[in-house]
Amino acid sequence: MLHRNALPNSPTFSRFSWGDYCAISYVWGSSIRDSSIILNGCAFFVPKSVEFVLQAARPRKYEIEKPIWFWIDFLSINQDDELEKGEQILRMREIYQGALDVVANIGPEKEESWRAGPFIQDLAQRWRASQKVKENKTKPEGEAGKESDDNTGGLAYNGRTYGSQDLLAVFKVFMRPYWTRLWVIQELAMADDASFIYCGNWILSLVDLRMAMKLLHEDMVATSMLLGDQAEWEKIISAVGLLWYLGRLRSQMEAWQEGDQKVSYAQLRAPALRLAQMAKATLEYDNVIGMLGLLPNCIAKEMEDLVKRAPGKGCGKDEMDEYVREVFIAFAVAIIRATGELDIIYARHSSQDSASKFPLPTWVPDWTLGYDRSDCDSATEWEFLWEDPYSTDLDTGLSTVDTSGEDTVLRADGGRTPKIEFNEEKTLLHVQAIRVGVIASLAPEAFPSDPTLPSPLPNQRALRIPYYTSVQALRSAFLRTILLDSQGSHAHLSTLVSLPWITERSLAEIQEEDPAFDFLALVQKLKAQGWDEEIFAASPFLLFDSCRHALRDFGILVQEDVPEGAVPSESEGIAKAVFEIMIKDLFPEIGSPCPDRPPNHDFEVVVANLAARKLITMEAGQLGLAPRIARERDQVWVVLGCRMPVILREEVDEMGSGVGSWKVVGECFVDGLMDGQVVRDMNDGQCQLEELSLC
Repeated sequence: MLHRNALPNSPTFSRFSWGDYCAISYVWGSSIRDSSIILNGCAFFVPKSVEFVLQAARPRKYEIEKPIWFWIDFLSINQDDELEKGEQILRMREIYQGALDVVANIGPEKEESWRAGPFIQDLAQRWRASQKVKENKTKPEGEAGKESDDNTGGLAYNGRTYGSQDLLAVFKVFMRPYWTRLWVIQELAMADDASFIYCGNWILSLVDLRMAMKLLHEDMVATSMLLGDQAEWEKIISAVGLLWYLGRLRSQMEAWQEGDQKVSYAQLRAPALRLAQMAKATLEYDNVIGMLGLLPNCIAKEMEDLVKRAPGKGCGKDEMDEYVREVFIAFAVAIIRATGELDIIYARHSSQDSASKFPLPTWVPDWTLGYDRSDCDSATEWEFLWEDPYSTDLDTGLSTVDTSGEDTVLRADGGRTPKIEFNEEKTLLHVQAIRVGVIASLAPEAFPSDPTLPSPLPNQRALRIPYYTSVQALRSAFLRTILLDSQGSHAHLSTLVSLPWITERSLAEIQEEDPAFDFLALVQKLKAQGWDEEIFAASPFLLFDSCRHALRDFGILVQEDVPEGAVPSESEGIAKAVFEIMIKDLFPEIGSPCPDRPPNHDFEVVVANLAARKLITMEAGQLGLAPRIARERDQVWVVLGCRMPVILREEVDEMGSGVGSWKVVGECFVDGLMDGQVVRDMNDGQCQLEELSLC
């Protein structure tokens, strides 16, 4: 940890005739000008946050022959000149990328943040040691990662013992508003990992913060057990995502600056668009404008004129709302044109129709609402790339990201080139699509977003045809679906369905209603059967257990050969029998022994995938996963330009007749239809391509 009086030497030369500059990254907070600084020899009133970050930056010593200037948006951009603001916003990447240094300040000392600095530094050293172990296959020197021997429940790193108060202080640092600010994404992406993060009286390198965050995330179970209810992971999701994805984001931005190469929507989504949806901006249109510097120049270029005519402070609400609407539509169009794909329509919040205040087409996301569902096919997007200035013998993995634009993920549209057109007002999107079928039944939502809304009854009777020919085939399909694993490669390794069905009600529900419930005795019983007791005691399993209990009575038809001696069905030939298998039936009973294979339970993945989604069956019998707002009889289409099938709902008039346009409900995973099979069927004449207008 670097204290203010112990900062390293800086470069001894200036790059410009007038000196050099550093760019400051911080949170505005209140815009009330209730503090003053001396600017050009005169008093100048600024918000408290501006005064604080300038005071904090002063001790940094830059031993060069000419002055060092600070670039800080509140002072360096005329906040009363909308034209200048628009022009400078388009230069944000250039400004931060060209700075001698980026100085980030996440705020003053509070909530015992003084505890966090030493702990974060030791966590980072433990991470470096763990990487050397992986590379050298030897034990690390020192005591990194050693458990405390004093029975206090603390964690010991590098000879120091840290308790829950220290760990909570780190969590509080990651909960600060700084990490949720949209503009910070761009500012830190333009910095390098040697840049310094100021917090109160301690200063750490950005790479130390990133390594500490990753180690805590990897030790999520131990961290959660130590902190209990105070381990509020959902409140640090912005910090986790940003610190994790910075390396990948930098690699992509560097590649996009090198030339006009092909850009896929998957590259834009992970991580730039997804990080932006987890962040916040004060001005609603900044939810888009604030991320233009993260994206290929062709997208920013198409938005340039719109950015420069942003309305001023005195504009009315209606004028502002119309401008925001125009920005969101133009951004969706720009992404579709840059990628040649339509996957941007998946980015809409499932409640957008009711929650958005802007009258947007259903294929245009409202970027003020964020995103309520996990990404699909995202397993390859979680590379952790870093630049460690303090260790030269570790492989940072900076070459592992493929930014060539080649798409190796299976696509429902088979990768066929789409025909995409817009009407003049950009309110209609004209596409080509193949009708797959309709949704026959929906399971209850695993995590009801609105508990007051009634859940659909399980096993709603609609026309259903058995698709799976054995319980084992259904079990494999269930894994592929809840893991959103279109290729089945990960589901093949998963041991989720080997976990026993322990109780009639979920463990979380029982523990909440009956404090006297002997959970430890139950865990010991499972341990005696060969199970690892830590699996069932951790919160990820309890969440998964709640999910599967919510789905327990959802039934899927299976058609199997009739066992020998049984009465055959009415169909001719080989006798068949149709069974309805409930989700509960896919799991063994509690007395079942532990399978002799390494555990691979994927609790967090399944819980994330089921959030804001419902398990469904199609009329043809396939399992699927759809946004929670999907309904029975909704139509599922493969739209050329979309990686996944799409649920569309026909727009109707007051008489219930179709008007020739379709609303987008959202993406839909359909087992067996994720690899272009529908397009191949069309080529064989089994189905036809239709022209649709999305409104």
